[in-house]
Amino acid sequence: MKITGLILLLIGLIAIGVSFSITGIAGFFIFLAGVILVILGIILMVKAKNRHSGSYY
Repeated sequence: MKITGLILLLIGLIAIGVSFSITGIAGFFIFLAGVILVILGIILMVKAKNRHSGSYY
């Protein structure tokens, strides 16, 4: 799950970077999709981190 979050985060950052070179409404939608992917990636990474923080004894 942590790797999935990292992949979503990287794809989102790439999409945000690419969206600035695309003009018009298509660039805006790509930017929004990138922001959503970054947020999902961060959420997945935080959930994966908190799951393993409990004690095992």
